[in-house]
Amino acid sequence: MILSDGVRIGYFRTGNYCPRNQTILVGADLHQDFSGKGLGVLAWVAFLHTLCEAGNLYSISLELLASNIRAFHLYKKLGFIVEGKRRGAILRNGERIDSVLMSILASEWNIRDVVE
Repeated sequence: MILSDGVRIGYFRTGNYCPRNQTILVGADLHQDFSGKGLGVLAWVAFLHTLCEAGNLYSISLELLASNIRAFHLYKKLGFIVEGKRRGAILRNGERIDSVLMSILASEWNIRDVVE
């Protein structure tokens, strides 16, 4: 759950956790009323810090719509790098949209790089 002043404003998802490879797929949804206020970056910093501090991950991956420019810039700011693209992977309102695959290695995560 993502909270702001005790109010639920979104949530994180995890999936495809593989203890053998020490990998995990993550995602988040933030209610549109709270978008663009800097709350997403704060929530992601706390979430990534928690995941990396657990010490059992090698890499953290995510996938986003190529049209979601705001999220793309957020993930770049957090240190994620583009690994690839799935062309036309998402069908939305009769239109094909690419998705972008991004990841960060736990060893690359540095909270100071984001909050400075």
